[in-house]
Parts: sequence; C-alpha cells; structure tokens
Amino acid sequence: MRVPDERIVVRDAVRLRAWEWAGDAPATLLLHGIANYGRYWDLFADAIAGRLRLLAPDARGHGASARPDAGYEPTEFVADALAILDACAIDRALVVGHSMGGSHAIDLAGSHPDRVLGLVAVDVGPEPLREGAERARRLSLDRPERFDTRADAEVCIMERRRSAADGWRAWDALRCPVVVVRGTRSNVLSPETAGRMARAHAGARLVELDAGHNVALDRPLELADAVVDFARSLSRRRVL
Repeated sequence: MRVPDERIVVRDAVRLRAWEWAGDAPATLLLHGIANYGRYWDLFADAIAGRLRLLAPDARGHGASARPDAGYEPTEFVADALAILDACAIDRALVVGHSMGGSHAIDLAGSHPDRVLGLVAVDVGPEPLREGAERARRLSLDRPERFDTRADAEVCIMERRRSAADGWRAWDALRCPVVVVRGTRSNVLSPETAGRMARAHAGARLVELDAGHNVALDRPLELADAVVDFARSLSRRRVL
C-alpha cells in the first residue's frame, strides 16, 4: 500500500489534516463522505499508482481534523478545501467527491469555477434515495461527542439539508466538465437521477460500476481508471 504524506493546515483556528500521494498532474482533490476520513481513499490511491497527484483531507469533524462546536455549513467545508489547495500551492484541481464530499465538491465547483478543472461526482445527487438519506442521517446523529445533545445534532443536520430543487439548481449551474459515477447497487443515487445529471451538461459522462454506495471501496481500480481517463481528456481540451 502506498503511504501518503501528512499535511496540517489551519484555517480560522480550525486544524485540518490532509493526506497527499505524490503523482502526475493534474492535482486531484478527494473529498470523502460522512463518517469517513481522508484515508477512505487508500485503495483508490493504490489503484491510481502515481498517475495523479492526490490530496485527501479529513473534513472538519472527521478523522484527526478539528471538531469545532459550530461551522458545519457547506460554505465552511468549501472554504476548508480552498485553504488546503492554497497551502499546497494548487491553483486548479480536478475534484472527486463521494456522498457528502460530493455535495461539497459541487458547491466548490459552482462557487469557485476558477479553482476547479473538472468534477467527478461519485454516488451523490440532488435527490438521494430515501434509504441512503436515512442512513446518512443516522450516521450523523450517532456522533454525540460533536454535540451537547442529540437535539443539537438534529438541528445542525436539518439546517444543512438542501431541497431537491436547490440541489438541481446547484448542479445545473456547473460550468466545468463533469463525470457522474454511480454504483449499480447504490442505495443513494437512482439510475434515473444519475441519467438526468449527465444529460444536464453537454459532454458529461455517466459511469456505472458494479458497486454499492462506496464505489471507491468496491471498485477502486475501475474508478481510478475512469478518473485518470477524465483527467487526460481535460489535458487534451487545454491543449486544443
């Protein structure tokens, strides 16, 4: 297994940890889902095998990154990602986001298009299936160390929930090249929603792999190859 380097970045007194695997351009930012951390991407990084430079932070409230009492709005996760890119001297990155990290990746690409070369949305969409949404909600609530009470956790989650209409507006507003990845056994992203996501953007690709929600764990090599192919297509576009 390839061992990544550890980086520490501090933004507004919040200590963030990130993992970096050396590799070829373009730099690729990996954003994990809820209840995971940056090393979620270990198998994926092994499959990449140096074909891309990878940077995978522990999101705030996860892994060894700080757990502040407040500041879990999507804008804070986006600002953290930008701070990590800045600390690593990365002007523009390919962004790969899974689940919660996929939502943050969409927000990052929409609000800072100058920092994003392209977006790979892994098993995430504007309209999550009920089963997957409820599982994410349970994972969030089963973390009492982050909140004084379960009610505080409930309020935090409900405040951050985005309606389907807002989710589609955020997706439709993207201007960077995109790839949608769906696990065929996903309990989060339906084939209908994935298809609509791909059709919303000219030239977008839909990649479906024999996997559950955790595509990077079930099919790391296939996902890695799809991301590398996308990265190379972005390089060809820049040359042309």
